[in-house]
Amino acid sequence: MDTETMIALAHFKIMFGRETTQRLNMEKFVGDRRYARAMLEIAEDTDQEKLIVAALKLRDLFKLWPEEDHIQKIESSAPASGKYVKSVRG
Repeated sequence: MDTETMIALAHFKIMFGRETTQRLNMEKFVGDRRYARAMLEIAEDTDQEKLIVAALKLRDLFKLWPEEDHIQKIESSAPASGKYVKSVRG
């Protein structure tokens, strides 16, 4: 994890705790995408602009956007031979 990401995560943890009175488990946040998304959703539902912006930044740094997961799943399930799939519709 690079320095920018660590700083953003620490900043988010502090703001998240102040605004929501919940504790953020940083190890779980980094290792569990479902937990991370749940914590980001809580932060995004507040009316605190700085916390929302911090949550959006972490979504970007950790690539937690829903469509990115979908794209990664498609890419990882593509044939390894490099051949193109003729049709998705079958």
